Amino acid sequence: MTGERVQAPRTAWMNRMRAEVLRMRRLDVAKIVHVGWAIASFADSDGTNCHPGTDTIATIVGSGEETVSRAKKVLKALGVLTEKRRPNDNSEYLLHQPVGAAPLDWEAHLYLYTDTRSARRKKKEKEQELAAHLAKREAELAEQRNPVQNGVRNPVRNGDQDSRNPFPPGVPEGPDPVPAGGSEPPSQPPGTRSGTGSEPGAERVPEPVPAGGGQRVINKGPDKEGAGPGSWPSLSPGEGPERQIASEEGETQPPLLAAVPEPPRRTRRKTAPAGSTQPPLLISVPGQTPPTPDEIQQTVSELGVAGAMRRYGRDLVLRELNNADSQRPRAGARTVPAEWKVPCGYCEAPAETACRSSAGLRGVAHQGRLEAWNVAYAKCPRCEAAPEEQCTNSDGTPLYGIHAERADLGADMRQIADQQPQTETGT
Repeated sequence: MTGERVQAPRTAWMNRMRAEVLRMRRLDVAKIVHVGWAIASFADSDGTNCHPGTDTIATIVGSGEETVSRAKKVLKALGVLTEKRRPNDNSEYLLHQPVGAAPLDWEAHLYLYTDTRSARRKKKEKEQELAAHLAKREAELAEQRNPVQNGVRNPVRNGDQDSRNPFPPGVPEGPDPVPAGGSEPPSQPPGTRSGTGSEPGAERVPEPVPAGGGQRVINKGPDKEGAGPGSWPSLSPGEGPERQIASEEGETQPPLLAAVPEPPRRTRRKTAPAGSTQPPLLISVPGQTPPTPDEIQQTVSELGVAGAMRRYGRDLVLRELNNADSQRPRAGARTVPAEWKVPCGYCEAPAETACRSSAGLRGVAHQGRLEAWNVAYAKCPRCEAAPEEQCTNSDGTPLYGIHAERADLGADMRQIADQQPQTETGT
């Protein structure tokens, strides 16, 4: 024999997880391994017979049950832990030593631990806050922009000289500009602008321009001077400056403007009276209608309680059996679950009655009631504890709870007992 020390599988597994934490040096990895250590503390030396509850693990590590569930997902994804679910009992775990000395790929599976509902909510709130800040900043910048930046063209800055002409095409803009301080005599009569000759020239009368030009005649009324010779004709609605200019030139029939047709009015859709509304169609979907009490009773009589539970579910069958027993007590055979023989220490339900919760009757018995039935009627295959005796450890000390083998045996015995009718005495 060599002097080399051989570690137990559980000890080797815990040492490997500790080395991974020291290698990664991350807080989330440390929390995940802490959960793994708490699970491994319940296992035997070979890494088996480990079935602690999620609430128990959460109490040991000092976190919530949701955190424990997320940590188990990462360990199972890495292949170092296996979870086997059991009906009406805690899950059973098995420790697996990583193959080889290669480091574990934590980065590929850490999203299972970090992607929580709280993290997603905070990320969404941060995105909304950033979008609101950007919108506010854009509005402030839009208010500070000048007309050129807002899409209004500035003709002076852009060098567009034609857009500065206020007169439409065909209308004279006025006299040509005269250079100031010229020594040569002007070729035309001097005007009244600065830099021209001192002799006054003939005043130039502007020609009438059509509507839309830069000049217009203002009617000052009969009591004002300077209105011009003659009386101004009264303008009827629809007549503009074109009618006024045409009357001054002597035209008797001015051109009439074409009338603009009115847009067609949109008629409101007439709503049908409330009495003629068709009621919604109610279509029954096959398989979705809950079974009637008579159907459940008939299935129980034909297939037994176990067959009825497989067809309609345990909750509906137990509720119907309890209602039938409370409404019409029967003499002779009674078909009730086997675990009802013992009272429930959790909800204090007496024997021959279903367990209760804050919402009413429960379809499944409490775990404490199932363990009490197993202790009372099943012999433990592991520690050889007789019925009505508590399970013990290998050293003879009382065990907290019962062994898994005794729980499995009790479940099989209850399933067989459910298929047999029981008398009023429960035998």
